[in-house]
Amino acid sequence: MADGVTHHNYLNKGWFFVLPIGIVIFSFSYSSNISHSYLYILFFYINYLLCNIISPDADQIGITSDEGIVLRTTKKFWIGFLGAMFVSYSFIYAYLIGLVGGHRSFFSHGWVIGTIGRMIFYNTPLYIFLWNFYNYGIQNWNWSLSIGLYESTKMELWLMPYLSMQFLAWFIGDSIHLILDLEIAKGILYIPKNNTR
Repeated sequence: MADGVTHHNYLNKGWFFVLPIGIVIFSFSYSSNISHSYLYILFFYINYLLCNIISPDADQIGITSDEGIVLRTTKKFWIGFLGAMFVSYSFIYAYLIGLVGGHRSFFSHGWVIGTIGRMIFYNTPLYIFLWNFYNYGIQNWNWSLSIGLYESTKMELWLMPYLSMQFLAWFIGDSIHLILDLEIAKGILYIPKNNTR
């Protein structure tokens, strides 16, 4: 198994592969006259960035390398409370995965099932928040009467681009992670570090 630093290094190198894919996605969606085609490339790149903090190793109970990045980064911008909430939520994910097999189980390190499981788990609070926010806006702020505001913020407009591009980006990130975890990757893709503990 590669360590967290190796995973992050290879995810950063993955941009050489991801940037051209995003351009192809944008070109295809633009040439197909898909409305708001820019959302596809935007969500693809944002979700690939999220692979640095939401990875198959989120199934470990304890502060992982990914969660450490979240805590250090949010602390710098005085939003450490949000980082702590994210890490606490990740502990729930680790606990649930522990009930069905623990670290490196099929449900977290499975090639497609792990990606879909993390998508469901991490999108649920966001979906609940946005659903309530939009309903509140429609009922109390008359968004349906506002010119353009309601139309440009409808969940139906960006939900499909978001979920499809999130799956593609996280699948690429998970693939990089899982390839590095293969036994054959040791000595070929990276040299394992000696554990000093």
